[in-house]
Amino acid sequence: MDLPPGCDPIPVDGIDPETNPRMAKAAGELNAWIEYLLRPETHDGPRVYRPLRSPHPSEKDTEVASRTVPDAPHEDPREYETLSVLEDFASDPGRFFRPAQAVSGINTLTIEPVYLKLVDGYLTWIREGAPVMPEGEANDTDKPQQRPAALMKYRDVTVTRINWVGMRKSWVAREDVWAHAYEGDLLDYQMRTENCLYAVAEHVIRYRAILHRAGEDILALTEALTRLCPRPAPTVESTFNLMSVVVTGIVAVATSVITGGSTGVTAAVLFASAVEMVGEAVKTTERTTTKELVLENTYHLRDAAKQYLNGVEQIEREVADALVDLTDSLRRRLDQIREARQYSRYNESQLTDKVPFYDDYRRA
Repeated sequence: MDLPPGCDPIPVDGIDPETNPRMAKAAGELNAWIEYLLRPETHDGPRVYRPLRSPHPSEKDTEVASRTVPDAPHEDPREYETLSVLEDFASDPGRFFRPAQAVSGINTLTIEPVYLKLVDGYLTWIREGAPVMPEGEANDTDKPQQRPAALMKYRDVTVTRINWVGMRKSWVAREDVWAHAYEGDLLDYQMRTENCLYAVAEHVIRYRAILHRAGEDILALTEALTRLCPRPAPTVESTFNLMSVVVTGIVAVATSVITGGSTGVTAAVLFASAVEMVGEAVKTTERTTTKELVLENTYHLRDAAKQYLNGVEQIEREVADALVDLTDSLRRRLDQIREARQYSRYNESQLTDKVPFYDDYRRA
């Protein structure tokens, strides 16, 4: 991207080149242009000439691409005031970067150990995006089948039930009945507990996807505005128009836990896959989840800047709404699973949400 003459990119606080290299580069270049354009007295670049007094009330500002244009009357300080093309934003130039700062700073490496711990199940597992039952279990009629598990997205895919039944085959006592009831409740309780953790992991994927999608859109708008800075005169090919997704729609998109399995895939790779997966899912939703990003190369650069600010601030508002919805979604999902996790101990009618203990069944 072209920079102002003799200028280098100016880093923007809150956008780390280590975690957001493309955003940091784009923001630094735009920041250099903003700093340059706000000081027209220091260069011969784009500027605005405003008549001090005009016999024609309809006379408006004249924006020029360079001071060197053959328009000497505009240089007369008795007739014209020289202003920045971004004069409207001089009091708060940081406004150009706040939305980018809001969606930056997500370091996948800090989330990786937490995510991988959440998806490290013991009774449930996910392979290739779908649960896999132990081989042969469905055809073995003398072995207990898994009981219906309402709201259970990730089900029992281990041989624990079968192994426990085999261990009790030699029992000829009431303890067999007690143990059978206890085992069923314990395994169902543990599966729902793991489903709670998976629900958190799924929402982590959505959280990452929301900020990723918003960051991509803000980055595109930032680069588009930067391209317009050295060429304020309108040109058709400089109009930026892109279809994207409303990030609030990502909250309800179907996601699945992605595990590294034996391959040892890092969460950085998993999140990249998750973002792509969520993006594909959003494409299949209703068109109400799509939006159009537009940045026109208008006659006045300040008008393009206003379009830019409207666009990025709208994205920032969408992110705030999406994160509130995401928090509510996770709370509702966990409440559903926890409520389904309640059970009545052997020979008892009262529901409980406590971890099953064998002695409670033996004493019942």
